[in-house]
Amino acid sequence: MTTDWSKTWAGQNGWYDGYDSTATGSFVDISTLSGAERDAAITSVRENIIGLLEQKGVTRAQILDPTSDVGQFYQTQMANAASGSDNATRDAYQAAAQTTTSGTDRGNKWGADTDHTMGRTYLDAIAAGGSATVTDLYTSGFGRTEEEMAKDTEGLQYWEDKLASGAMTIQQIAQSFAQSEEANIRDVYSDEYGRDADQGGLDYFMNVSGREDATQTDHNAYDASQLVSDSLKARGNDYEQVETSIRDAGWDLLGQASNEAQRSTMPTLGDNRLFTAMENTQVVDWVKKIQSGEMTLEEVIARPELNEEGTEIAKPAGILYDRGDRMDAFNQYDVDDFGDQATGMGRFASLQEIQKTIDDGETPDDIRELLSKKKWDSLTQEEVKEVGEDGLSTSATLAQQAAENFESTPFKELRQEEARADLSPNETWASRIQAYYQKQIDDKKAVKSAWRPTVPDKPGIPDKMPVAESEIDYMPNTQADPFSKTPYGDAKQAFDTEKSKTQTPTQLASPTVAQRFTGTSAKGVKMKRSKASMGTTRGTKQLGREQQTKSLNI
Repeated sequence: MTTDWSKTWAGQNGWYDGYDSTATGSFVDISTLSGAERDAAITSVRENIIGLLEQKGVTRAQILDPTSDVGQFYQTQMANAASGSDNATRDAYQAAAQTTTSGTDRGNKWGADTDHTMGRTYLDAIAAGGSATVTDLYTSGFGRTEEEMAKDTEGLQYWEDKLASGAMTIQQIAQSFAQSEEANIRDVYSDEYGRDADQGGLDYFMNVSGREDATQTDHNAYDASQLVSDSLKARGNDYEQVETSIRDAGWDLLGQASNEAQRSTMPTLGDNRLFTAMENTQVVDWVKKIQSGEMTLEEVIARPELNEEGTEIAKPAGILYDRGDRMDAFNQYDVDDFGDQATGMGRFASLQEIQKTIDDGETPDDIRELLSKKKWDSLTQEEVKEVGEDGLSTSATLAQQAAENFESTPFKELRQEEARADLSPNETWASRIQAYYQKQIDDKKAVKSAWRPTVPDKPGIPDKMPVAESEIDYMPNTQADPFSKTPYGDAKQAFDTEKSKTQTPTQLASPTVAQRFTGTSAKGVKMKRSKASMGTTRGTKQLGREQQTKSLNI
């Protein structure tokens, strides 16, 4: 496999090289081992699979949880690796490298497009002809809790009255939900950050869109979703969000993508484009600590500074750079490189293994020195290596490579070009946003949708750009490693039986979901709060009031 990443160690040193190889390699056959040798092999296989999956935005706890999607996948691959079939260990590694984790596991239930039981896919499915209650639209579509539902009784009652009177069908109501301002804002968070919109960020922008000032004629007319998009996409100015900075560093240093612009540059691995993602709970935790002053942004994303000779690191790196350096040490010094059938597949250390090296006081170069003379327990044979030779780098040379690559990153050049095109020397970010909305207003004067509310002459601009915070708990309870107590044969049979069961959402009329409503505007159905309800977590009672005066023409 040839990667096209010039900006990361994942591309520079080919972390994923060989993960689509057809060579047999020198991988162990677990089924032939016993005692301490077997235990060491199982541990090695387990940690490499976990390391590969962690690169896809999930936690160790989720991977070891048999009730999660990724947990079921992990257990299947562990059973396969222990089966004794030809190339079992290699195949398990390649399957883990080539899989895509579910949006549900990554904390992106709204954007879980393959799961028709939640988020925008659920609303679209109901709108296309499915069966549901109004409560279902709130809980399964918007993810409302019982507590949040109790705060929006007015909105719930309005829609239930519409349904009971025959004024609207459940399909039309679902379409209104899917095209609402709240849905638009959730789309932006999902598309740019790969996670659900946190309630704090959602409330902030909904309040902005409901703000009145002396120049506005209809506060219900202003849709904040474009402002949300501009805020999350802002780079190189005062509006760049802390979370955006962290996610860009994760992409530049670890090859972990958050949006489609990043994923579109990834190489093909197997039959599909390689998928990676940052782990959302970790990112949100860093954002919260930076906001509270507990840590700084530089502590997360900083690149190291070299001495005058350029041979040693004079200033320590941030968390993400250090993690990448340690991952590179494992990947380049534990690799299947022996014999004519070598695959070239390198090791993906788990975060637990990386943390142990930190706790033990080992530097990335200490790891290189140790592994250069030691065989990876996943292999029967491995070439002896010399640090710094044959293209194998030290931390200092990697730091120099990373600095040079960052400056020449195609994605960074794209961001710079977008910034140049977006803001002229005589423009401000706020004036550009206002100009954007003015163009929308002018366009609407020519062609005006029958259900589109009146767009204000001047949108409200927030006084301060937010930094997203999350109250969402994506972390399931940690489960014990099932392979410490379950025979592999029995485990494989149980999992194969479970995976053969078909699960069909009972509330949907058909598993076929109609195409998303991309041909219509999603900004007409507003989710404004009444003045009496501002500051709470309800979402659509304001929709009810607007329906009383505006026709949806559905």
